[in-house]
Amino acid sequence: MCNMFNGTKKFNQSLNEWNTFNLENTKFMFNDAFSFNQPLNNWKMNKVKNKNMEYLIMRNLLKKKVHHGVNKIFINILFIKKILIYILIYIINMSKEFNNSLKEICVKKPRIIFLTGKKCCGKTTFTNGLKKKCNYKTLELDNIVLELSKIYNIEERKAFDVYKKINHKEFNKKFVEKIRDFLSKNKLVIIEGALTSKKLIDEVFKNYEFLFVYLYPSSIDRYCYRIKKRIVSTKKEKVSNTIIKEQAKKMQIESKERLNKFINDGYKVNVIKV
Repeated sequence: MCNMFNGTKKFNQSLNEWNTFNLENTKFMFNDAFSFNQPLNNWKMNKVKNKNMEYLIMRNLLKKKVHHGVNKIFINILFIKKILIYILIYIINMSKEFNNSLKEICVKKPRIIFLTGKKCCGKTTFTNGLKKKCNYKTLELDNIVLELSKIYNIEERKAFDVYKKINHKEFNKKFVEKIRDFLSKNKLVIIEGALTSKKLIDEVFKNYEFLFVYLYPSSIDRYCYRIKKRIVSTKKEKVSNTIIKEQAKKMQIESKERLNKFINDGYKVNVIKV
C-alpha cells in the first residue's frame, strides 16, 4: 500500500473495514492527501515495521484543510492516535543489540551480572527482562545506600558518594558486606548500581567471576524520551524539549567518559547500546 493515496485531492470513502492484517508497508500512503476525514481505528497494523511507516502522513499530519468551506482535521483523531502510538513504540523500543544481548545472556546464564550505566539508560527494563526469562534475583544498590543512610544518619546526597569514594568507613564496610551476603545466598544475581570506584568494585566481587554489562545511550531520541518520562513521573513538571535534549547530550558524554574509565581500569566491559 506504499504511495497508495499519495497526493489524493478528493477522497472520503470509508476504509475502516479493509483487511489490513498482512499490511507491511505504508510509506507515503497518505502523503500530501487532502480532506480525508474517515476513521481508520479498526485497522490492524501489527506487521508494519517502523522503517516502513516513513512519511505515512507526512506534512498533513496535523495540518487543517478547507473542504466545502469548513475547517476539518486532515485525518481522524483516532487514526492520529494510532500512528502516534506506533511512533512512541519506535522511540521507546530498545535497540536490536539490547534485545539480542538479553537472549544471549539467557543462553549463557552467567551466575553474577554487574549492570551499570547512567540514569534513564534502561537498567530496570534490562533487569526485568532477565528476571522474567531467567529467574535472576536483582539487588538495587540504591536501596542499600538509602537504608544505610538512615542507620548511620548520613544525608542521602552524601551517602551516594559511596559509589565513587570512601565517605564513611563503617558505611562502606556495611555496604560491601550486604552486597556480598546477597551474592552468597542467591544463585543467579544481578547487581545493579552506579559503582565507579575500582577499589570498591574489586572489594564487592572479590573471588567472584562476573559479567560486566554497561548500558550506553547511543540514541539521543530514545534517551530524551526516557529522561522526559522520568521527569514527568517524579517531578510532574514541564521541561522544554530543548533542555531535555541538552541534558541527554551531556549525560551521553559523561556515559562515554565513565565507560572509558572502566576500560582503562582493566575491566572487560560488555557494552550494550540502547
